[in-house]
Amino acid sequence: MKLPAFLPLRLLVRPSDIRILERFRGKSGSDQDFALQMLIGLYAPLMRKAFAKTPKEKKELNALYDKTIQKIREAARHNDAEFFRKWTRGCEALTAIDPDSSLDPDNFLLAANNFCTVGGRRTSQTEVIRTTIDFMAAAIIKGFPNRIPTPGHQPTRQQLDAVIKERRLKTIGWRARIKKLGLKFPDKGKRGRPTGWRKH
Repeated sequence: MKLPAFLPLRLLVRPSDIRILERFRGKSGSDQDFALQMLIGLYAPLMRKAFAKTPKEKKELNALYDKTIQKIREAARHNDAEFFRKWTRGCEALTAIDPDSSLDPDNFLLAANNFCTVGGRRTSQTEVIRTTIDFMAAAIIKGFPNRIPTPGHQPTRQQLDAVIKERRLKTIGWRARIKKLGLKFPDKGKRGRPTGWRKH
């Protein structure tokens, strides 16, 4: 099967543990988690059409939608400003880490790490950082939504280097971010980068 010219960054950012999953969902009870639950509730009818296979599943999604609408009605009826402030803060938190739109370096680190270790391939911290920087530069060049070009469709090395220099992507504290995300590397990674990405 022929690969598309670009892959959405979202496909490469796969949560590997509960701590990273919380980054996207938010901790239980947080504004971010609240906004996500509201989003899921409002999308329940579409989820029902796409994913519900049994009458029970359809009924549960219908109930979730009705419950979400009822919460909004109650908040509006009581002029519950904090309800809508909490929702707003949660939406802002979700937007800040959305793989489609955010240039949060951590998203690109996770994507690069998954890219460099596909199929159980061994990698190194240095390789992941270099790939991350190229991924970010490519996404900036291509614009919204964040996409990663597949081999043969990358911007030129000169284009990438120009963006890397302009945005000072090499000066980001990559090792500190790797530590925060809990990414681990073997003592020795396989030499060379994945096919299709040029070395600096």
